[in-house]
Amino acid sequence: LDIGCGFGNNLVPFLLKGCKCFGVEISKEICHISEKILKGRGFNNFEIKTGHNRKLPFEDKMFDLVLSNGVIHYEKSEKNYKDALKEYYRVLKHNGALFLMTTGPEHDFYKNSEPLGHNIFKLKNFDFRTNENFFFVSEKKNLQYYLEEKFINVKIGRETHDLISAKYDTYIAYCLKP
Repeated sequence: LDIGCGFGNNLVPFLLKGCKCFGVEISKEICHISEKILKGRGFNNFEIKTGHNRKLPFEDKMFDLVLSNGVIHYEKSEKNYKDALKEYYRVLKHNGALFLMTTGPEHDFYKNSEPLGHNIFKLKNFDFRTNENFFFVSEKKNLQYYLEEKFINVKIGRETHDLISAKYDTYIAYCLKP
């Protein structure tokens, strides 16, 4: 399951291996675009549904792997962040894996945000998301804390790139459902 699957790019390697894949996006329009793109590439073994971090339209213990690539920080409070992690946990099978990527403190997205308190930030003068609130973890130990409430074998890394006119900084986490 790819949460916030966009145009289905993260599903392609799994589809090429013959896996049945699922994606979630926040609007029917994005779901239809994703389906069209994947079908246009010759794939049929997938299903894209409308949903979000805290409301995944799938049964309990359905997935071996959940991908959350750049979407969990869209939660606007600690409660919502924790609820999203509970939902990821709910849909994972026993020994299923969560692969999560989220904004790091050197990312332009983070740097262009005003702190409102307790990991809540308001994005300033950035793009169409300006004035939206986000829940950012500023240190690896914070992400570790939230993940260890539900998951085991939590491993966290960090990837940072200086692009031509932007800074990309991401925490990468891998963990298992006990």
